[in-house]
Amino acid sequence: RDVAQRLTSHIEGVSTHEPAQLPQFLAAAYSQLGTTELLAGDPSAALEHFRRALAATEGDTELGIRRDALVKQACVLAMEGYLREAERLLTRAEAERQPSNAYADRIRARTRLTWALIAVERMDADAPELLASLDRDLLFEYWPLVLLAEGRWRLATGNPAAVLDLVDSTTENRPLQEGTLGLC
Repeated sequence: RDVAQRLTSHIEGVSTHEPAQLPQFLAAAYSQLGTTELLAGDPSAALEHFRRALAATEGDTELGIRRDALVKQACVLAMEGYLREAERLLTRAEAERQPSNAYADRIRARTRLTWALIAVERMDADAPELLASLDRDLLFEYWPLVLLAEGRWRLATGNPAAVLDLVDSTTENRPLQEGTLGLC
């Protein structure tokens, strides 16, 4: 939470000094702030920041920030069980420009994670394949959501003991702080 508060102060301070770069700066900053809030365990605050990132992206043609903001919103909504809204945002994201920079792979990975969360909630037959296809290296920030999707699938398919093994193996080398999404 402290990091999110410091980032918010920084955004407010810098945004008055660089008007030409303001839309891209605000979009990227709010997007990162949303991720920080999400991983700190506050999906409502994350959604608000992802919405702000989207609002700042009007006219974005270079980096695909608009697409990313939509995908991140959809991911949070899918995690929260708002599947139709998540699908609607993913459809909107597909209509946006796919960046051709190195960031494009991370956006695709988050898109796949979001579809996996939806598939798990719906108990779709293709959920195991979607889960297996997730690129954990590209989803390094979103590993708690990967764990959530895999854990939900194992619980829903009658394998609760495997959830404990999954949590142990996933978290054994990751520092978890109390009150973060990792401990929810």
